[in-house]
This record gives sequence, C-alpha cells and structure tokens, in this order.
Amino acid sequence: MTPKIEQLQNYAYEHTALSSEDLDKYKEEHDMQSLLTSSGNSGEKAFNFLNSVTSFISNYLLTFIYIFFLLNYRERFKIFILKLFSNERKQEVKRIINETARVAQFYLRGKLILIVILSILYSIGLGISGVNNFILIAVIASFLTLIPFIGNIIGMGLALIFGYLTQGETGILIGVILTFTVVQFIESYVLEPFIVGDKVDIHPFFVILAIILGNMIWGVMGMILAIPVLGILNVIFNHVPSLKAFGYLLSTDEESKD
Repeated sequence: MTPKIEQLQNYAYEHTALSSEDLDKYKEEHDMQSLLTSSGNSGEKAFNFLNSVTSFISNYLLTFIYIFFLLNYRERFKIFILKLFSNERKQEVKRIINETARVAQFYLRGKLILIVILSILYSIGLGISGVNNFILIAVIASFLTLIPFIGNIIGMGLALIFGYLTQGETGILIGVILTFTVVQFIESYVLEPFIVGDKVDIHPFFVILAIILGNMIWGVMGMILAIPVLGILNVIFNHVPSLKAFGYLLSTDEESKD
C-alpha cells in the first residue's frame, strides 16, 4: 500500500497548496499530541480491549452451549409439546414437528453444500485473478455467506484488501469484482434455487425484517438463524387454522390465497 500512499501525497503536492513541510509539521504535532493523550489512557484502552475480547469469546461459547443443550434435549422438548395437546391431535402435532425439523435441516444442509461449492468457485476466480492466499480468502468469503446480504459484502471487501490494496494491480481489482459478480449470480439464480429449493418459502420483505430483528436480539448468530426460524414459524402458521392468515402473509405462495 506504500506506493499508493506516495502517489496520493504527490498528487496533493502538485494540485493543492499543501507542501511536504506542512505534512511533516502536522505529523510532529499529531505524534506529540498522541503521546501526551495515550500516556494517561493506556490503562483504560487496555482494559476496554480485554473486556471486548472476553465478551466476544464468552458470547460465542454460550452459543455452542445453547446448541448442545437444545440438541441434547430435543426429544424432551418434542414430548413436552405433544403433552400440551389432546390425544386426538397428537398425530397432527407430530407431523408438524417433523415437517419443521425437515425445513431447518434441509436449509442448513443446503447452506453447507453451497459453502463447499462457493469455496471452489471463489478459489478458481481469485486464483486466476492473482490474489495472494486465494484459497483462504475463498473459504472465509464462502462461510460469510451464512450471514445474509452483509456476508457477501464483507467477503468481497476482504478479497479487495488482500488483492488490490496489497499488490496494487488494476487487473486484480477487475478480477476480484468480476469473480464475485459472476459467483453471486450463479449462487442466486442457479445454486440456491437448485440446492436449497423452496423449502423456506418466505417473502423477501419479511426475510429482511427477520434478519434485522435477529441481529438486534442475538447479533451475527441471530442473523444466521433468522431465516430457518422464520421458516419453521411459517410451517406452524400454515398448519394451524387460526394462524393461516399469518402463513399467507409470510409466504410467497399464491395458491393458499383462499
């Protein structure tokens, strides 16, 4: 990145009233001010950083603990739900539970298959473009697609940072943008409809709302789980007569209009 910074400085010297002496003077004043302010706040900054790291680690450890207990006691939860209903309705409730489980499993399994395929496609495109560590970047960008909408932007940003900004070649910039454009088109219109299908039949407007709400409640994990959870709720709504209006509102299916 150093040549790019030098080019920017030279451009500023040529087209503005700024001189190298002004820049050196600003650096000296800024460094002195930073030294004076950092000496008193170093302990506070170190504490805030340690607190942020600890909070991040504890939240994600709690996530795995939640998942462990939910999986470990899933049969107990199923029996608990069945006990809430009369014997005449237990078969119908069992069918709804099994269908919701299939929706979640099918969605998450399809996403994992998509990650593998996207890793291969990104690796090919970024490798041809000349990006360093293209396999690692491809895998990270593929896993970030679990975060709807935002994950693709972050993945492309990482590829640009490790590609164009570190090597400074325009061909790499074009290659990265072209790779992500083509792969995203393939994912949206070919891979996702074929692999994930229409098992999670949710209107895009409510998908966006669910992702925002999931982020507010549980951060990144909430964004990842927002779509399958909403899909499960939609299945329940469509099987409960008094809630079918909500199922129609959430769904893109026009057949259930009546």
